[in-house]
Amino acid sequence: MKGSFLSLNGHVCAELEQHIADHSSPCSSTMTKQWLWSSSHRPDADKMCSMAQLSWLKNTAMDRKAKRGCYTGLSAMAWFEGTATTNAEILTIEADSALAAVAQQAFTASGYDARITIKQGWAAEVLPTLTGTFDVVFVDIAFDAYQDTVRAVLDLQLLAPDGIILVDNGLTKAIFARGFVSDVDALANIEPSTVGHWRKAGALMRDFNAFVKNEARVTVSIVPIFDGVSEIRWKHT
Repeated sequence: MKGSFLSLNGHVCAELEQHIADHSSPCSSTMTKQWLWSSSHRPDADKMCSMAQLSWLKNTAMDRKAKRGCYTGLSAMAWFEGTATTNAEILTIEADSALAAVAQQAFTASGYDARITIKQGWAAEVLPTLTGTFDVVFVDIAFDAYQDTVRAVLDLQLLAPDGIILVDNGLTKAIFARGFVSDVDALANIEPSTVGHWRKAGALMRDFNAFVKNEARVTVSIVPIFDGVSEIRWKHT
């Protein structure tokens, strides 16, 4: 998510994001334009990737991608740029038709629609219609859909033998909220009206983490970057 680095507060996150931007290769003008538009036009812009996350996603480029959750298309654009030499196929799923239209407009305007396909609908409906396998599956959707989505990817054999599932928002404690792995002392960082929502989100993510840990078909490692990223791979014996 935009403005998220584990338990750091919003002010520190902003300073850290600026430091990263100052010392990292810049994102393309195409991605930057879409990021600025999303940040200024979307009331829920805290859901979108930060520029640092986009740079990281671009560097995860492999042969064939799948994306669960499109928002305004930024992460798919990052993968498009990161796979310029391999011409990888990128597929993204978005349940919200309005957001899917925004992303499609951005892809078309930039010429990125040549390799990015949007499937509009819920992941549970779209996944069974897919064929082949994907080298990278990035899951960044509603918390209550994580477990069913990852289970479906595994059951349908959509993950390539040496592929990886990247799951955003992997770290939780008592409350998980937009970059906060919170305990009672950290409640001051959270808007009081949203505490109940994020407490539920934290519980959902703890359940998801337990599900993956106990899934006999895979191995998992949670990496403490951004809001926590779970790296899930097939178990090879």
